[in-house]
Amino acid sequence: MSKGKEKVGGTKNFRWLPPMHTTMLTLLAEEAAKGNKPSNTFKVGSFALVAKEISAQFGVECHPSYVQNRLRTLRNMWKDIQTLRKKSGFG
Repeated sequence: MSKGKEKVGGTKNFRWLPPMHTTMLTLLAEEAAKGNKPSNTFKVGSFALVAKEISAQFGVECHPSYVQNRLRTLRNMWKDIQTLRKKSGFG
């Protein structure tokens, strides 16, 4: 943020709440079970379906790109956790 400019209002970033994560991961697991994950990624329609459901359940504006980006973030976090667990002295 530059000097002299105050941030007015809230943040513009989409905020993921824990129930939203649960819904997203549950729906993506169902999509994978249906065969909508032919390789390491989901089909575009799967992200759209999840975004629509999150928007309906939580009354927020969720776009498919938000779901795709959040999944990428969670995957990276999981990789970091796995790396730490392989180190000596952890679990």
